Amino acid sequence: PPTQCSRHRRPYHVLVPCSLSVEHQWQARLSYHRYLRLKESDPCSDLGGFTRLLTSPDGKPDLLAAEMPTVVTRQLKRSGRCDDCDHGFPLLNRPWAVRRLLAFHRKEVKEEYILLLEADMPLLAPVDNGAEGGAAPLSPVGVESRALKASKLRNETKAVLRRWHSPLREVAPVGPSALLVHKRQLEALAGPWLNVSLSLRRDEAASSALGPLLERWAWSLAAAEAGVAHQIRPTLQAEPEGTGLSEVGLFSVYHMTSELRVGRSWNWSKRAFTRSYPPRIPPLPPNKGAKKSTFAFVRLLNDAVDAAGRRWMPLYNRTRQNRTAQLASLEESIGQTKQLILEQLVVPDADRRTVDAVDRQQGGCGAGEGPPRCERTAAVSPAVVSPSPPSPPSPAAAAATSCAAAASRAALAEAAMRLLAPILRSVRASDSATNAPVSGSIESTAVVASTSRPTAASDSLPPEESSSASASSDVSYSSPSTLW
Repeated sequence: PPTQCSRHRRPYHVLVPCSLSVEHQWQARLSYHRYLRLKESDPCSDLGGFTRLLTSPDGKPDLLAAEMPTVVTRQLKRSGRCDDCDHGFPLLNRPWAVRRLLAFHRKEVKEEYILLLEADMPLLAPVDNGAEGGAAPLSPVGVESRALKASKLRNETKAVLRRWHSPLREVAPVGPSALLVHKRQLEALAGPWLNVSLSLRRDEAASSALGPLLERWAWSLAAAEAGVAHQIRPTLQAEPEGTGLSEVGLFSVYHMTSELRVGRSWNWSKRAFTRSYPPRIPPLPPNKGAKKSTFAFVRLLNDAVDAAGRRWMPLYNRTRQNRTAQLASLEESIGQTKQLILEQLVVPDADRRTVDAVDRQQGGCGAGEGPPRCERTAAVSPAVVSPSPPSPPSPAAAAATSCAAAASRAALAEAAMRLLAPILRSVRASDSATNAPVSGSIESTAVVASTSRPTAASDSLPPEESSSASASSDVSYSSPSTLW
């Protein structure tokens, strides 16, 4: 920690809950890179440590745990209606993971305050934890969300929410992100936050009315029920939408909410990169019409991509860029092979006239006919198949011999195509596999230099047996076997 700062520091710990999805991978890397930049440029700020709070099905870390400090917790069971099931709502893993972090990995958070963010919330500037020379905030600091204002709800939804807390004017429209909160307060509210989330999800009317905001409403309702008030800080978080904001210099957090647009000539959306990494944005938005928030985001993303260089794009993601060309080339090769095989089925020119004559006279196998007719013609007479030398073969014998050879080549072609077809199916299947979220998807472990060794802590059931494991930042993961 800095020892020669002119101001009194009240450090907070940056906590970013994430899943194993590819979308959360690149967003977490962007957020961590930005955190390191701010930490280096302003060592006297209130920025403390950083933890990526990962939920995985087996409670084991992914390759990103070697790149940034990570605590791993077992995610809720998929679907199901039990207390440790997600009820078909994966966002319940957020309060679940926070509660388990503070219950079993509290030592990973050394600061007294926590800045709770989401994966798509990189920092623009360090958040100020209290005014200069004043007291640190005694209640959680959040930003007002229009979607969480009870006054904007329909009367039916208000009636549903009053079953959890009344009056609704006491429910702060903040949600738990971005949120600056004391660690003891978060510990006290983590359990009720999860319980209210489960209760709302199990209630059909509440689940239908709140939709994807259910977990955020659960935080506000739990806090209101516990008598915890929130401080609203409008400059805590910027949420540029559409054409963006004219000014972002006063904000501390950038929330990637929806598509960014500059007229009809430029647009960018995070939803286009849910299953792949975004590349560097080469064409910057044109100066005419572009807002400062759009320029700010382009700088954030490009800075992270440039700092990582080739390591930004995971191996499977880079390979996927060439899959279309590779697949087309392979299909062309198979087509050429098939054509070569089919060419072998053509009756030689020397025998074509003889075969055609016999076909007209006897209704046998003519040039270009398929194997079934050839087989019938070849079986006309055993004596014809093996004429006695040195007598010249009769027209019927020549036709039978040529058709027998064609039938043999047709059988060979069919066998060859049976061998070639699985190759194309295998390539197509592997191409589809590259679109699926991959937990081990980072070819190299270091994006930017870090002065500390990232730690990956994991918890498993039962909780008493949870342990922490240190992951070295100089380990390289480049084996393709981990990527497919």
